[in-house]
Amino acid sequence: GDCPGFPSRASRSSTPCGTVPPTTTEQVLHPDRYFDSRDEPRAVGLPPDADSSDPLTEGSWGEFGTRLALAATLADTALAAVAASGWDGDRYGLWRAADGSTRYVWVTLWDSPAAAEGFAEAYAQAALDRAPASARIATAEGRFDLASRGRTLRLVRRGDSVEIRETSRIER
Repeated sequence: GDCPGFPSRASRSSTPCGTVPPTTTEQVLHPDRYFDSRDEPRAVGLPPDADSSDPLTEGSWGEFGTRLALAATLADTALAAVAASGWDGDRYGLWRAADGSTRYVWVTLWDSPAAAEGFAEAYAQAALDRAPASARIATAEGRFDLASRGRTLRLVRRGDSVEIRETSRIER
């Protein structure tokens, strides 16, 4: 049958239009990942050492949320779209630590190591774009660290995964 906006896809699809809606923004942004291959995200959990004693929120950004997070800072929104397009799953957590700081962990999985590297480079560039000139930066293979007054960020890429940890202290 026909699906509004996707008539040629629906006739080839094994999923009749409307019977099983897309489950991710990836499937909405890339209809072939819904109609042709039904690309489901991989399950992602927060690392066991994530201190979630006072949780504020937890969830998944999806490909669209990942794209928006990058586009909010990067001058090149096309780069944000490309960097987010290899998304294969994510999980984030935000909590208040015992010392009063706010901690954020975001674990992302990608379709390939190359896609993970593209996202990691774009995220590091976005972090640099919003960092003050006084920020201290260190890089190594698969790793990016940024420290500035009241904020630290560590990004680690391993294979097809990227883990981001940020800590912020609000001065009162």
